[in-house]
Order: sequence, then C-alpha cells, then structure tokens
Amino acid sequence: MGKDPSEINFDDAMVKSSLMECTNILSGSYITALVEMTNLRIIPSVPHLAMDMVGAILDFVFIQIAQYSEQAFFIKTDLKINEMNLEGLFLLFPDVESIEKIFSALKINK
Repeated sequence: MGKDPSEINFDDAMVKSSLMECTNILSGSYITALVEMTNLRIIPSVPHLAMDMVGAILDFVFIQIAQYSEQAFFIKTDLKINEMNLEGLFLLFPDVESIEKIFSALKINK
C-alpha cells in the first residue's frame, strides 16, 4: 500500500481488504498444494479474517467448528512485507469423512 509500517491502521477498511485478498491468495495456494498431494477434489469455504489475541480467536473458532469436526490442519505462515513481519495461521477443518479421505490419500494412519 506504499505506507510505512508504523502508519498502517489495521482498522482501516482498505487494509482489511488487502489482508483479505492476501488470505484468499494464501488459502488458494494451500488448498492447491493439498489437492496436488492427495488428488482429491477440495471445495473450500470463503476465508475469514480475524484480528485479536490468538486465544480469543481460537476459542471462537473451536466453539463454532466443534459441531462439524474434531480434526484440523494448522499451517503457520510468516510473511515479511518490507520491514514488517506478520504471522498467521491457516486453519482447515475438514469433516470426519473428509479427514479420513485426506489421511488415506496421504497414507497417514490414524
């Protein structure tokens, strides 16, 4: 966005939109890699952006997702943009049937 990192306001709509676009790009890359490794058809839901303390975000996510899945894939992401370091987590919560297919395709035993 051409701004000094100290000038970035994460409450700004343009900043949030830019982060969401980065989320879409990264999510697409992660899903593509998983598809290539498993030869499965994977249809992702729309990514969401949350900015808060990690514990608060994960508590909310786990409460919402627990009704569908008890398994998750976590991919830690580190981005460096100019002098600013950003950390993120890509979370994939497949349902029980899907996780079994993914594990089978990756030859992972439970």
